[in-house]
Amino acid sequence: MNAFKTSVSALALAALAAGGISAGPLAQSPAFAQASTTAPTPSGDRAMRPRHRMSEATRARFLEGRIAFIKAVLQITPAQESAFNGLADAMRANAKDRAAAFEQRRANREKPKTAIERVEMQVQALKTRTAGRERILAALKPLYESLTPDQKQVADHLVGGWRHRGRFRRR
Repeated sequence: MNAFKTSVSALALAALAAGGISAGPLAQSPAFAQASTTAPTPSGDRAMRPRHRMSEATRARFLEGRIAFIKAVLQITPAQESAFNGLADAMRANAKDRAAAFEQRRANREKPKTAIERVEMQVQALKTRTAGRERILAALKPLYESLTPDQKQVADHLVGGWRHRGRFRRR
């Protein structure tokens, strides 16, 4: 153990021994008492779990907010506006396709499915997702070409570059 960890451990142990860290006041608080008396929700029964689905209007506002965020972060200029509108239209079309596919799956949810039908559904979902990615790519290429180097750096970060940086990688 290095010196920093040793000193932090010693400090924590000293604080515990001195009574500086205690669960007493927390356990006496009304919020803790209320939280500890509620019964846990059964996790096995789907019917018992609350359903948190966004309405169509909320989903549309969320998408428009994402589009506005991307436009603001990239600092789209009036000259780049038409290329950006193509990307925004592609995002809207993808959202519409995903919603339609979800409704179709939801309508057929109660029908028992064979292994073949399940794999066919997975293949169809992958085809829909691939078509959506191709639509985004076709709209992103002209926009990306019109971006400045600083804007390109931000766009590179926005389009999936953040996933494996920092949090999940060992140092």
